[in-house]
Amino acid sequence: MASKINTHGLRRTGLIVAVILWSVAIALLGVVSLEFSLRVRDRSRTRRRQEARMALAPKRTRLEQAYEPFTIAHLHPQYVFFFPLKPAERVSLSSDVCSLDAQGFRGPGPENSRGRQLAFLVGASTAFGYMASSDQQTISAQLNRLQQRYFFVNAGVPSWNSTQEMFRVAFELLDYHPALIVTLDGANDAALLQELNDESDTFPSAVPESFWKLQKAIDGERHESRIQELLPAISMRLVKEEGGVGPSIVSDSDIDRAAARYVRNQARIRDLGMAIGAQVLSTLQPVADLHRNLRPSKGDAGGVIDGFYRAVVSKAGTLQGFHDMSRIFDNDLEIVPIAVADIKDEDVFVDQVHLTDRGNELIARHLMTLLP
Repeated sequence: MASKINTHGLRRTGLIVAVILWSVAIALLGVVSLEFSLRVRDRSRTRRRQEARMALAPKRTRLEQAYEPFTIAHLHPQYVFFFPLKPAERVSLSSDVCSLDAQGFRGPGPENSRGRQLAFLVGASTAFGYMASSDQQTISAQLNRLQQRYFFVNAGVPSWNSTQEMFRVAFELLDYHPALIVTLDGANDAALLQELNDESDTFPSAVPESFWKLQKAIDGERHESRIQELLPAISMRLVKEEGGVGPSIVSDSDIDRAAARYVRNQARIRDLGMAIGAQVLSTLQPVADLHRNLRPSKGDAGGVIDGFYRAVVSKAGTLQGFHDMSRIFDNDLEIVPIAVADIKDEDVFVDQVHLTDRGNELIARHLMTLLP
């Protein structure tokens, strides 16, 4: 009798275990199926949005797709982030819209100077010519057409701040013995100040864009859930965004320190250039909302960029070769047009900082008046 009871109990236990295992398997299958279906639906929606966007703004969409490979940050031992470390991989990014040589210069490199004095244009995505229709429509290319004394090489790198630019001048560009170095920057230093403030209060100013992602990857922060990695589509729907929470307020003291660092970087670039006999022009790049005559108006610029630019101008008063070009288009345009949907020939700005072909030409013509 006892033996029969034990056998029955074992069968019952086995049945329960089997039911649990089947339930778990069905649940896992359901979760995987849901994740797969959500991914498929997300890709379908993304494709439809891209198709709709292409129909509404074909030029903008085409250029955004062409510049996508150049927005990816790769690790670099000197600059933290740069283009791919291997020269062949840099060249492989090239297309009919944007080309990169083995050294990481856009368009023709220093070896193409052909007797003209060598000049470098240094900066971030605006100097690089993000959203220019081709290599021939960047600021550096425009400068090469407008004058014959200097041969300008495009040394801009998307997402960089002035500290990274200063490092490139020191570690790389001086070895070419240029006659002239022109910087066109400022907006990233200000924008990164806001991003760093939102992300953490432990990062100093001048930290490169996306540095905190690198820090999290190396330190292995525990709050990064494996579930989010394995099931991103489901996780995105489970995470509730906090409504009505805007960017954190950046203190005046933080803005002042960041502006001081920016000015010191410009002074260091000037000193490095002068040490080899090169002349240096430092220009504070234009920002759309700082213009009075912007159409359509995006409202008062205010915020970090306005405060940062004001602090920079006040601190750079005695810096030799410094020029404020933040509102330069107000000087010669009754209306400064910014692209709304697609990019039109008459537009000057693509967005808050990036320029159209026309904007690049206007900047090049302003720089012409400053060249030594």
